[in-house]
Parts: sequence; C-alpha cells; structure tokens
Amino acid sequence: CRHPRLSFFGNFTYTRRKAKQIFGVDRTVGTAPDLRVTRTRDHRSAKTPEPLFRAGADYQIDSSTLIGVMASGLNRHWVMHSLNQTRIGSPQAVDTIIRAKTHEINHMENLTGNLHLEHTFKGERKLIADANYIYFMNNNPNRYDYAYYNGEGKPLFESLAASGKHTPIHFWVFSADYSGK
Repeated sequence: CRHPRLSFFGNFTYTRRKAKQIFGVDRTVGTAPDLRVTRTRDHRSAKTPEPLFRAGADYQIDSSTLIGVMASGLNRHWVMHSLNQTRIGSPQAVDTIIRAKTHEINHMENLTGNLHLEHTFKGERKLIADANYIYFMNNNPNRYDYAYYNGEGKPLFESLAASGKHTPIHFWVFSADYSGK
C-alpha cells in the first residue's frame, strides 16, 4: 500500500508438513561361529507447522529524509514421535529385543527488527543509518524410553534417556554510512 509519503508492505506464509517414515536396517557383524545379526525397524511420524511473516513501513518525512521500520519472524515447531524395535542375536535365534519410544521437539523462533534512516544533504552527501535487533531461540528437548526383553519377549529392564538444548540468542547491530564528494 503506498500513499504520497507513506508506504506499507508485508507478507505472511504458513507451511505445515506432515511426514510418516518407515525404515529398516539389517546388519551382520563378525564371522562364524560368532556371527551377530541386528534387525531394526523404525516407524516415525513428524509434523512441522511453520508460520513466517515480514512487515514494514517507510515514511518520507520530506524530500531529503526517509525513515523506515521492518519486522520479520518465524516460529518453526517440529515434533516427531517414533516407535523402534531392534532384534539382536545369531542367524538362528534372537536373544535380545529393544523397543524404543522417542519424542523429539525442535522449536525454533526467530525475530528481527530494523529501524532505518536515510538523509540526503546538499552537495551530494548522504547518511544511511540502521539499528537492528535479532532474536533467535532453539528449544530442543528429547526423550527416549527404552524397554529391553529377552529373545522370548519377556521383560528384562527399562531405561530412560533425555537430552536437549535451549539456546536463546540476542543481538543488537548498529551501522551508519556517510558518503559525499
């Protein structure tokens, strides 16, 4: 949208991805008679909603001075659940079964803001100045629940593993450029 002294701009995008993945890995390690066979099957389901925006405005104060503002950001929230089973043994018999339930999150936020000033002086001289703020955050908690069974499917024990990161980052960046003859 543009008026004689004022203009606005912006856009918004929303993407939502959903993925199902089924994969397997078969491994044979060693030599007879100590041959070990591992067979893994994994069923994963992931969702990723991702809104993204950008908006701003410019205002022409007078014929030599322009001021502008802009903001942009995204909020990506990837979530995945997985069921995994690994069977370990010899080529003739399974001796261990491991079942894992996985819950992973990768939540990423990014926000950027800008304040912009342009001023043209007499005599072909110009000043351009910017102030920028950048915020980035990545929150990535993960949980892995393991259940161990003997080759006949009888429970042996369970364990839990968890990992994650939380990374908030803030930047301020200022710049100015003066040119002239």
